[in-house]
Amino acid sequence: MKKSAFLLFLVLSSSSSLGLAADFLRFRTFTKDWKKSERPHFLDGRISAAILDSLDAIYKETPQHYTFFEDNGRLYAQVSCTFHLFEIQGDSLVDKYQDYNRGYTCDSHSFKREGTHYLLGGQGYWSNHVDLLSFDEFKGTWELQLTKNQPRD
Repeated sequence: MKKSAFLLFLVLSSSSSLGLAADFLRFRTFTKDWKKSERPHFLDGRISAAILDSLDAIYKETPQHYTFFEDNGRLYAQVSCTFHLFEIQGDSLVDKYQDYNRGYTCDSHSFKREGTHYLLGGQGYWSNHVDLLSFDEFKGTWELQLTKNQPRD
């Protein structure tokens, strides 16, 4: 009887927490590949073709993919293999990153939690990593966050 009561508790607690979860919007596209869809906008109109054209113009020499996500009504774009984090305001891009580092962030996963932007994992020139970087909005830089049992490589 205790097992079935515990299983019922787990099922009910997990189903109710799903109803409390916040909406999560994420969109990833590769440079110029979005044009193949012939759509004027994405994410229910939140991302216009003008924004994608602007990103393609910036990264025309080094094509990358873009990850878009929303947090508290604000829309952001993180560009793979760069540290650049853009806030999208209408049809314009505001680059939040104010430094000049390169590499290290190819195939990283960007997300925002409790008001802070993070990058998790990725690869650099010769190695993969699972480092956690947080964005300092005041300085405009990414900072390494050491974690418990941080791997050396």
